[in-house]
Amino acid sequence: MPRTSRERRRRTAITVALAIAVMIPIASCAKTEPHADGSAVATAPTNPASTSTAELVVEIHVPLAPDPDATPGAYPFPWIDTVEDYLAGLDGSDGAEYDDGEEYGDEYLFFVAGAPEAALLELARRVALLPDVPVGVYAVVTDTVAPELGVGRRVELGEG
Repeated sequence: MPRTSRERRRRTAITVALAIAVMIPIASCAKTEPHADGSAVATAPTNPASTSTAELVVEIHVPLAPDPDATPGAYPFPWIDTVEDYLAGLDGSDGAEYDDGEEYGDEYLFFVAGAPEAALLELARRVALLPDVPVGVYAVVTDTVAPELGVGRRVELGEG
């Protein structure tokens, strides 16, 4: 839900960075085989998921509920900016890495990784307690090779 050109540029840059991060392992899995004339020919890459190790990711699932105090015509989800600013302010300070959130059905998801599971779940609990964040926040403990979002172990975070 980017609202400004700055947000659109930031999301585009992150999308490009994620695409590059995915493509580099894929390209590195390609093999070359000698061709009949002595040149090398690249063959199809192998499945990168089968050649790399999965990394722990915690998805923070927040119900996509509008702010009940929002004035008519105002952005109805200011808590998204609150959470993104909070996570961006922490990014890396405690070992955890944060990636931009995204809308997923009737929820908004934020992604944290790069730290032990207990630390990531504690971070998710702090997000759930931020001002104006809707009730009903939960986490999904998953990894980077999960087939889709929301696949993993659900962890209830409690109510604020």
